[in-house]
Amino acid sequence: QGPKRSILSEFQVGDDGKADLSSERIFMKIQQPEWNHNSGNISFGPKDGYLYISVGDGGLRDGVHLLAQRLQSWSGKVLRIDVDSRSPGREYGIPEDNPFLDNAFACPEIWALGLRNPWGSWIDPETGLFWLADVGQDFFEEVNLIERGGNYGWNYREAMHDFAGREQLMQALKLSFRGCLRNIMPFLLFGVLMILLSILAMIPLGLGMLILAPVGMISIYVCYKDI
Repeated sequence: QGPKRSILSEFQVGDDGKADLSSERIFMKIQQPEWNHNSGNISFGPKDGYLYISVGDGGLRDGVHLLAQRLQSWSGKVLRIDVDSRSPGREYGIPEDNPFLDNAFACPEIWALGLRNPWGSWIDPETGLFWLADVGQDFFEEVNLIERGGNYGWNYREAMHDFAGREQLMQALKLSFRGCLRNIMPFLLFGVLMILLSILAMIPLGLGMLILAPVGMISIYVCYKDI
């Protein structure tokens, strides 16, 4: 099962509504250390026209790869790019107001960080508010309001609860979470136990369904932009 990666591509669509496979333009190839926590939701901002890409933290559990807080990695982030221009050495443009352009060691595509497996994103077309669900590990599921340069805490904490010993580990690795200017708590939390009980309560009524997805399943996310 390798190499594991997420690929972000553009295809032109003809008048017949079908994608022209020969028109593929590859924007990004994101290496995935594990088979889970890949995310992949994409959407265009209704106000700015830029593409927002959700990327998981690399998989397994406990944020073992320690990528979500590393500004040198795309993993555990929301990325923001301009598909209508090209920056030097890239198949896409870097928006001038992306938050980490002044940091020579940061990936310039990063819009927000500290996420585990972000998915279910939606940007309100009227207000521009960016809502994003982030899958929790053991106890909590999050709904976050994504902001420019926001740090949402993973893998320092799950929801509002710090992991024991994580502060010392991150200090040793020179990953400063406490020193970040935009530490943001979840907008809404769901307890995993509460969700499980809700599912079990629904099953006898015929309203619930459990689906087991095979390991290594390919997920495809699509969004459209008129040109």
